[in-house]
Amino acid sequence: MRICSVGAVVLALSGSLVVGGCASCTDDPTQAGFACGLANVLDGTYDDAIRDRQNTLAAAQQDEVIAGQRAAAADAEARRLEAEVSQARARLNAVDSDARELRQRLDAAEAERTIAQSEVDALERRLAEAERRLRDAQTRPASSAAEAAELQTEIRELERELEEMNERMNVLLGLTPSP
Repeated sequence: MRICSVGAVVLALSGSLVVGGCASCTDDPTQAGFACGLANVLDGTYDDAIRDRQNTLAAAQQDEVIAGQRAAAADAEARRLEAEVSQARARLNAVDSDARELRQRLDAAEAERTIAQSEVDALERRLAEAERRLRDAQTRPASSAAEAAELQTEIRELERELEEMNERMNVLLGLTPSP
């Protein structure tokens, strides 16, 4: 047992000599020799370096966790924005579809209006001609009772035709609903 305590004393003395003799030792274990390495172990330099590196690693790991959380939040925000954009595109497509449908209806209504205007113009010409013929029939003297009856029949037919043309014109102009 005595040998062990003598060995410990020798080791302690040699360590103090080494520490005292290595004032210019490096704390890099790859660069320090045996004496400086022993001195760094004994005075806690390596323990301090390990602690510093562990603290740096812990800080880097914490930064990585925070960065991961930020990335997850950014991904969630991107997904939310993508969904919003998708909904906006769907609404835009619906509006575009409605606009196309309204344009088609407007084009059809314009075509119908053009046709109706042509029909109104033709009816106005026919109406003017029928009114002229009615005035002629009303002012023409009848030479016989048969001719008078014919004139009365023609007048009634012209009045009926005028009434039908007026009704059709009112429908075409939108003044009365179509039957």
